[in-house]
Amino acid sequence: MGIGNYLAKEAEFDAGTMKGTRRHIIRTSIATFLAFISFGMLPLVPYLIGITDAQYVFLFSICTTVFALITLGIMKWFVIKKNLFRSILKTVFIGGVAAFVAFIVGVMFRV
Repeated sequence: MGIGNYLAKEAEFDAGTMKGTRRHIIRTSIATFLAFISFGMLPLVPYLIGITDAQYVFLFSICTTVFALITLGIMKWFVIKKNLFRSILKTVFIGGVAAFVAFIVGVMFRV
């Protein structure tokens, strides 16, 4: 995610459509990487701490995913300073769809 962010921002910078500096590109890419790692780990916590009840683990993972997406929506709002509710709703919706698709793909490829 961090590399993808870097390449996209660098292309915008090279095309002249992005304001800022290369240092800004690197900083936002590192922030994207750290956010992806930290928020992406939240749904895995119950698996990492050894909870074995499958239904509880799955429910916990869903709740932590929603919490992470709400938190990311709030963080996005802090940056863009637009409608808080819309920022949260959009982040939860898009992230929720992505999580659902990932879940379905996982089910389809389960061995």
